[in-house]
Amino acid sequence: MAGFNDFSQALRAYLIDSSRSKPGNDVIVAGGQTTDYPATGNKRIRAGAAVVKESGDGLYYLASGADGASAGDINTVALVSSAEAPDGDWASKVVTWSVFYPDGSVVSDTVTLGAGDDTVAELVTALHANVNFRNHLLATANTILEIRSLVKDAVRVRISVNLTTAYGTISGSSSYTDGTGTQADYRVITQDRDLIDVNGTSAPSHPVSTITAGRFVEAEMSHLSNEARAVLQGRGSTFE
Repeated sequence: MAGFNDFSQALRAYLIDSSRSKPGNDVIVAGGQTTDYPATGNKRIRAGAAVVKESGDGLYYLASGADGASAGDINTVALVSSAEAPDGDWASKVVTWSVFYPDGSVVSDTVTLGAGDDTVAELVTALHANVNFRNHLLATANTILEIRSLVKDAVRVRISVNLTTAYGTISGSSSYTDGTGTQADYRVITQDRDLIDVNGTSAPSHPVSTITAGRFVEAEMSHLSNEARAVLQGRGSTFE
């Protein structure tokens, strides 16, 4: 039928089983982006493309793993900062850490500081000497002690020391602080959409339907950054 675009072939191309898809709301994709469809012209975003929201303008951009107004949001790691610069009071204390992962698993351990560990640099060295710690966390010296998760995707971290002045929340003779990462809003476009207006000028798309998880043919998707893949997988997606 003239004027009718059949998207069913595109839909089947990147989805193995649409019954396992989790629908999201319609979104508007920002114009002025480089797509791989068609091969020349870059005027259309195709079904199966991964997109991510830019919180600054509310539009969705092709998932690139970059950050900024023309690239959308990215995930951020969980960060915990000490309430004071480590000093002599920290020596010989016990640092207890826990990492809460999106799948519900929790990894916890303790690191006992040495009698001479009384500066932030010495604490960083002591923490990184623990293999389990450095497999999950990164400590840095920035006057105060900063500890962040190695994995993004809205991971929560709790750091506790048996010293009431070390962190923000006091619990008995100890103190602790929680830090939580943020997860960007990644989706997969389910329909082709123009990224130009009737005059051929770059313009945002009309609203387009999306899914937030599904059973995908990875080779048939586009703009699937490593971060987009990880977020979609964390919601239950599979890639075959």
